Amino acid sequence: MVKIKLKVKEVGSRGRPKGPFPRSRRGPTPDA
Repeated sequence: MVKIKLKVKEVGSRGRPKGPFPRSRRGPTPDA
């Protein structure tokens, strides 16, 4: 649960990862 919270905080409102994290956990995004 903490991992998900951290992931959301890192991504922020921009919806873009600030690092090489797999956004697969957040959901299917057209990032690839």
